[in-house]
Amino acid sequence: SAPALTLVAMLAAAIVTLTVNMSANVVSPSYDFANVAPRHISRRTGGMLVGFFGIACQPWSLLSSPSGFIFNWLGGYGAGMGAIAGIMIVDYWIIRRRELSLRDLFSENGVYRYTGGWNRRALVATLLGLVLAWGGYVISPMHGLTKYGWFVGFFVAGLAYLAFVRIGAPARRPVTRMDQEPA
Repeated sequence: SAPALTLVAMLAAAIVTLTVNMSANVVSPSYDFANVAPRHISRRTGGMLVGFFGIACQPWSLLSSPSGFIFNWLGGYGAGMGAIAGIMIVDYWIIRRRELSLRDLFSENGVYRYTGGWNRRALVATLLGLVLAWGGYVISPMHGLTKYGWFVGFFVAGLAYLAFVRIGAPARRPVTRMDQEPA
């Protein structure tokens, strides 16, 4: 009776883990797909796209070798997150000096509005960080940079973004501080 109960409990834990993780990991990207083209992609269609891309990218092949998963997938993912984090930290802490305008965060014409909705300086800085951080996957002499992809992406993208903002027109500064209530 104890082994049967253990088997049922393990099966229940596996089902709960799968269903909770699947539902939690489908909601956000399905909303992202729906927000890209809201007239054409509903949240339900976005969820279907997530399922399709989830199968198409063959996640089971990531688990075929521990080193491929850890060093290639997680290292590459971390390098991408490092580049994004570098830009966000430079923008908030250095360029905007920790000042945010709550009103402008939600305004279509606020200080955080960019050409066509894209901050081109941040995009180019991200690409520079990613090229150097991911370059070792395709260019052997750059493999040393890829081993430290998070740091390379973080510093290259952050410093490039800072240089682009300092060279070009300055970022628009908000009028109110983050801790103040909007009028």
